[in-house]
Amino acid sequence: MTPTRLAALFALLTVTVSCSLLVSTEGLSERPTAAGDAASPGDATTDTLAEAAPPARDAGSSFCPDDAAFCASFEEADLTTGFTSSHVSQGASLSREPASATGTDSGTVLVSNVPAAPGDDAFARLLWKMPSTPSALRVELDAYLCDPGSGTLEYLKIEWGTPFEPDRPTLQSDALELFTGPQTGLAIERHEGDGGPAKAFYGALRTLPTQRWIHYSLEATFSTTAGRVRAVIDRDEASPLVDVQQIPTRSPEVKDARVVIGAFVAESTAACVARFDNVSVVLTP
Repeated sequence: MTPTRLAALFALLTVTVSCSLLVSTEGLSERPTAAGDAASPGDATTDTLAEAAPPARDAGSSFCPDDAAFCASFEEADLTTGFTSSHVSQGASLSREPASATGTDSGTVLVSNVPAAPGDDAFARLLWKMPSTPSALRVELDAYLCDPGSGTLEYLKIEWGTPFEPDRPTLQSDALELFTGPQTGLAIERHEGDGGPAKAFYGALRTLPTQRWIHYSLEATFSTTAGRVRAVIDRDEASPLVDVQQIPTRSPEVKDARVVIGAFVAESTAACVARFDNVSVVLTP
């Protein structure tokens, strides 16, 4: 998320957060069905997960569903195994470390280390290109997120590629982005590929704890008019943080589809070290 997009997003929040969970500039005549009304950014509260014991990460191959199109547990010496490409800005890095470094079980995890980026962006990410264009997908992963401070941290992106940069994350893409920040809490943005402000914003506006493992799942049904986006943490399917329906989730053009994971920080005044593990992607043709 660029500084321009960040400023535009906060402007959207300031104008609309008191009356609706959804902010959209066009194409939505009614408010979508949602998991619940959002609080204002100033009233964001810490989720009860902060009081709970950290959940154990899935061990071995059990995290990978039988019907998954892609899985990654970062046990291989080459952490990019299975991914299409990696993308790291100056001063950032991707590496592996023992899971025991964060007080959890055995194995290794992906470490996305990015420097402070006041007035700019910094990132260290991996991209997996889908073999075909799906009608829907479900992405699951374990993440141990950093505190983005005054900025925002994007850590999961579903992106439709451009012919100009077919295997790179790009600001010009049609995308759904899962991110967190002090003024938004957990939130999802949608962009239409023009590199400008967010097309729509779906926010839980709750502050989630950082520096602990959390299991995330993101489901999306792709449609130009009647799609759905749903985000769940720690497998609490009965209480999704975000669940919006009957919304446009992609533009009409058919493009390459990609999943991007790793830290992308904007306007952050502190370095960010985020960790990821047990990534799985299930596609619906």
